[in-house]
Amino acid sequence: MELGKVRLNLRTILLTVMMFKWGTFCRATSDKCLSAPCQNGATCVDTDNDYACICTRDGVQYMGKHCDELYDACSFALCKDCTSVPGTTEYHCICPDGLMGDNCTEEIDECQSNPCFEPRSLCVDQMNGYFCRCPAGYGGQDCRTHVTDCIDEPCKNNGSCALRPDSFECLCAQGFSGKTCEEDVDECLSEPCQNGAICVDGVAEFYCFCVPGFQGFNCEIDINECASQPCENNATCINEKDHYECECLEGFTGVNCQAELNECESSPCQNGATCHDLIGMYSCECPPGFDSINCEVDVDECASEPCQNEAICRDMVNSYTCDCSNTGFEGDNCEVDISECASDPCQHGATCLEGVKGYTCLCWPGYEGPSCETDIDECAEKPCENGGECFERSDPSSWELELSFGDAAGYICQCQPGFAGENCSVNIDECESEPCHNGGACMDKINGYVCACPVGFLGKLCELDVNECESEPCQNGGWCEDGSASYTCHCPEPQPGELPWGGENCDVKLYGCVGHKCQNEATCLPKIEDGKHGHECLCPHGFYDDHCSTRTTFSLRTHGFIHFQVALKERTRREVEHQDHQGFGVQLRFRTTLPKMLLFFRGDMDNYLLLEVVNNGLHAKAFSEESEMDVTFPEPVGDGDWRDVHVLLDTNSLVLILRGPNCQGHRCTVTDGSAEEPPFQPSEAFANVYIGGAPNELLQLSMSGEGFTGCIEDLLVDSKYILPQTFPGDQSYELGCSKTEWCKPDPCNGHGHCVDLWTSYQCDCYRPFYGESCAEELLSWTYSHEDTRSFSVYNVGKNHGSNFNVSFFLRTLKPEGLLFQLRRPTVRDEGEVYFSIYLKMGRVFVSSLPNGTPLIAPVFVTTGEKQFIFMEVKNGHVVVDHAGLNYGIGEIPKMTVNSGDQAHIGGLPKNWDSDKWGGHFKGCLQDFRLDSVHLDLDGWSNSNRKVYLSSNAKNVKEGCISDDTCKTNPCQNG
Repeated sequence: MELGKVRLNLRTILLTVMMFKWGTFCRATSDKCLSAPCQNGATCVDTDNDYACICTRDGVQYMGKHCDELYDACSFALCKDCTSVPGTTEYHCICPDGLMGDNCTEEIDECQSNPCFEPRSLCVDQMNGYFCRCPAGYGGQDCRTHVTDCIDEPCKNNGSCALRPDSFECLCAQGFSGKTCEEDVDECLSEPCQNGAICVDGVAEFYCFCVPGFQGFNCEIDINECASQPCENNATCINEKDHYECECLEGFTGVNCQAELNECESSPCQNGATCHDLIGMYSCECPPGFDSINCEVDVDECASEPCQNEAICRDMVNSYTCDCSNTGFEGDNCEVDISECASDPCQHGATCLEGVKGYTCLCWPGYEGPSCETDIDECAEKPCENGGECFERSDPSSWELELSFGDAAGYICQCQPGFAGENCSVNIDECESEPCHNGGACMDKINGYVCACPVGFLGKLCELDVNECESEPCQNGGWCEDGSASYTCHCPEPQPGELPWGGENCDVKLYGCVGHKCQNEATCLPKIEDGKHGHECLCPHGFYDDHCSTRTTFSLRTHGFIHFQVALKERTRREVEHQDHQGFGVQLRFRTTLPKMLLFFRGDMDNYLLLEVVNNGLHAKAFSEESEMDVTFPEPVGDGDWRDVHVLLDTNSLVLILRGPNCQGHRCTVTDGSAEEPPFQPSEAFANVYIGGAPNELLQLSMSGEGFTGCIEDLLVDSKYILPQTFPGDQSYELGCSKTEWCKPDPCNGHGHCVDLWTSYQCDCYRPFYGESCAEELLSWTYSHEDTRSFSVYNVGKNHGSNFNVSFFLRTLKPEGLLFQLRRPTVRDEGEVYFSIYLKMGRVFVSSLPNGTPLIAPVFVTTGEKQFIFMEVKNGHVVVDHAGLNYGIGEIPKMTVNSGDQAHIGGLPKNWDSDKWGGHFKGCLQDFRLDSVHLDLDGWSNSNRKVYLSSNAKNVKEGCISDDTCKTNPCQNG
């Protein structure tokens, strides 16, 4: 027996035992080999957290995790230059000079041929060569030359002496030089030690002694003292040489910004005010009558001048008094006067004002005198200029209209052409209509104007735009776009392997991306600013920082949540009064397959902002004690794809933005601007941020009521990136986003819809299938087999009301027969019929009374094929669903299905007459339901199924069985 088959049989036995013990609905997801991931005949071995594929070694051979790649023998060879035959173990190594063998691992011994001539010489083998170590008195490559210069051993410091035709040569050991190797080479001359380190020379080596703050062989590594994140309270850590410095936010101090400043220590609040210490500031709670930042200003109640008629106002603490002495008035504000105007002394319609022991006439403009008796001659001083003619408004002879004292003041100048104004002193400004276009300066002339055009424009009105592109300023294939007194060069895309062009005229090669450090497939964008080349890294989703090296993706799987706090921007008094601030926002990308969950929550019970998935759509809500706003985006988001969502909140509106391919311009926006009065005022509680869930008391404020399961990345709070690496250590999350595709391949065997639950799956089975993987099918029942009289009866166990449905699978060739009937018990055994479904002429008929006019579904169903019928009664309307099409077939009198009624399927018992409904049904019925309740004949053990078991049945056979058509021996002659 083969080992792989033994494991498969054992697994099959174990799975069978587990299903028997735990029931048919236990979900088995631990065996990763069930989905048959191994290909090309490989054997799958289940492990603790994964699976392994053992590839076959028969015939064509494969490799890889799933045994889906042709075997490449060179992948495992020891040589660098290799050729192989795919799918076999054959390979051939091409060896470099000096090496040999199957894997080029054997060095060729060039000394084997004894190349050294002198017998006392020593041959030393080298890679792809050799050299001869000659005895005293001999030299040359093969020790063929007889010399005497090396006899005295002139070479020092372990140098080797080599004979030459006329002399000798010292081959110095590493670290020495000179004619006789007498000089020690100083390796420190090249200054290899960096960052101020001390270099100490050695023999053929050097040593670097680093200054504090650096390390590495050459002291090239700057030790990052900020790596331990010593700075507290969101301070910025600056890495210096051998130390760090913390730049504290306002309101904090100390080496690590660990201490909060108490701004109230200096007692800034005056006049008994209460000081409240805040972060980076303080506030004074003033007693009544005092105001300003430090309550140093006594509120002057006299500033509004409440005392009338020149009375003296005296300021008190939180009040005032009016001194009416010598005014002739009285009252709290000296507002009561004695009336001297009773005799109507004022003329020309003037208004009489009461005075102190007297009166004052308030003259209409154009009159004067104590009683307004004198008409002022406004034309006496000839006010009209430039030849204009003056007319008094108070002279009735100059006008055809009746004199009105309200219009009698002043004069009217009738100006000469070209002048205007009350006194004809204004030369009409023809530039007032702004006739010059494109920023041209208009210069007014007498009865005319002149336009001074800016650079780039011509024409009387500066209406002609000069085309700066005519001079063809763009180089190297760039195309020119004309602008207003300017132009823009659009440089061409570079050819593969070439640097792009840039600069104002596309005349500068951009090399800022040469040797760039952008990681994780980020796009490098070269740039030049002030003549300096550089680049920017355009990070893909899921990565952040200057080089796109930091991951932003994390997963939540256990219905936990992330909690952290952010610093809120302090708003000025003007921003509070005018709601002039940028508001609050949360932006993130997420993917999930679940239909409801909380994505984030900011705030507390009384003041919060949240975003959640509800009914597979998005819902955002902002709540405070004064106002409430919410927005909904109903399109489904739980399909496992990434979604980019942004929630913005200010004092007047809540905005939900979803970016994606299904949105116009890749941006869908939903806004609630209902919080105009009173404006929405977020509290300090918005510093609390919960991601993927919240404590239970806050979670209950959401509609979803459940935590998030899935992946999140690119999280920004108030436009600032929040990286998972900065989350507190006790939070439950995982970096990255890994997910099993539960529904691929189909675990529901094609008999149901697979629902991905992210960490598992469930099958919503199509009728008539059931079970964890929809592998089991409900029984069919055969009625009137061999033309026997059959039926089944069921007692209705609950009230189904006036709106109900009946559904079943049907297979028959007989065009008539009773399918379903409802009866209400009476004193007669047969009861009262009130609803019937039956076949006639191969179609489905419905009637509500024994003698009523039936309704007919316009489909032929007695074809011998299995067909599904769904019939719904709603408010008396009957709708039949067949083959995915709905047919409204009419109305019947309203009725109710009550507990205690009886349902009959396939026929009627005893000798009850069923002929008017086509007689007994002959054929197969399956998965018969009244609403969601099964009408069945066996005691199927699934406790989740609602069922009415038959109380009386006759001649109903299990399965779908045809009659024995050969029973009468119709075939003759053999």
